[in-house]
Amino acid sequence: MDNAPEVTLTYSTTRRELATWYWRMWKKKLWKFHAAFLVTSIAVVVLTAGHWPLSVMDIIRGLGVAVAVIASLILFPQIMFKPEVRTLSFDQNGLLTKIGKKSGSVSWREIESITDSEGTIVISRRNLNAFLVPQRAFQSDQERANALSAIRAWMDLTRKQ
Repeated sequence: MDNAPEVTLTYSTTRRELATWYWRMWKKKLWKFHAAFLVTSIAVVVLTAGHWPLSVMDIIRGLGVAVAVIASLILFPQIMFKPEVRTLSFDQNGLLTKIGKKSGSVSWREIESITDSEGTIVISRRNLNAFLVPQRAFQSDQERANALSAIRAWMDLTRKQ
């Protein structure tokens, strides 16, 4: 697999695709973070109120903070969304990404998983970010299958090292 040619894709994603991915991630594991923020906010209110029992206003304040934090977490991906065309290249070292003048690289060790979900290849990073590669990034089903096979093989090879 070391000699396999680089795979390069050019595509853009939509806000809807991003929202769909976020909802799947929320059901899978992000809800745990949101629940933790809710519990933490309530705990902070209890600890800083200075009296017991809590007033209705204390509870509303704690829930308000929790809702604001959770809403910002939900909205952040949509705010940071980049609709521009992305070039994503893969090889044995990892992937390179370029959107406009911004570029970056990610090693295979930074990738948590590669899944094929409802026509979108999802390359999930360990930091909870992901690359969403829609079906339209490929000229054919065969090109998509070959690219997915090569990407998974490179990632597997890195994990065995």
